Amino acid sequence: GRQRLENHPWFASVDWAALLARTVRVPHVPAAVPAVETPLFPSFQAMMDTLDQEDRHRRRRSVRAPNREQQKYFRSWNYVSPHTLKVEMGIANESRALTTNFKAQQMMGAS
Repeated sequence: GRQRLENHPWFASVDWAALLARTVRVPHVPAAVPAVETPLFPSFQAMMDTLDQEDRHRRRRSVRAPNREQQKYFRSWNYVSPHTLKVEMGIANESRALTTNFKAQQMMGAS
């Protein structure tokens, strides 16, 4: 462990006692330059517009309808998403029953 490290030829010039006592002077002290915060965007809205544009571009690239060959694997599927039921088919009120636990429906009584 530690003894092997201290005895390694690469560290032969290290004064381990001084290092542990924290009295070793460092060979180079970098010049401390104050941090200057340069904004990447002129305003919050400009930043959000850029991020939204990147997000739209990413979604456009990543979402493609399956081709005919890929579509054949889904022929037997009959799932309709709750979003489709609510928005596209206009049955938002009816879909509440689909998302409510059956046991809770029994306890509350049928409405």
